[in-house]
Amino acid sequence: MSQLDSTLARWIVKEGVNSFDASMLSEQMRKEVFTSAGLLFFRQNNYRDAISCLQIAGNKEVLCELGDELMEINRFREAALAYIPTKDKKRLDKVAAICAKEGEYKLALEAYKASGNIEMASFINKNLY
Repeated sequence: MSQLDSTLARWIVKEGVNSFDASMLSEQMRKEVFTSAGLLFFRQNNYRDAISCLQIAGNKEVLCELGDELMEINRFREAALAYIPTKDKKRLDKVAAICAKEGEYKLALEAYKASGNIEMASFINKNLY
């Protein structure tokens, strides 16, 4: 990562995710800058902004990794938010079941929809949500 990428990432963390117009960057630079900013947010335990940055970056691999880390520390809600844009069926079905068990029906519904598990999404929607 270049000095400029690092500087932009720190600026995004300081000013906020929505303070910078990502469309001004090339696709590669956007991925690098927002991935770096996402990891900085994650280290600060600011999971929502970390996930937002990684979504902007389009970095599904890192979203899965962070979702896995969040699952390990029982932050299921945030893990679901990290997994939803990845469309990773196995991870989404697992976190959706946990969310449903925890009473987070809206999030469980979103996770099941994202995984393509229409049967469970329909069940949640009809019976619990």
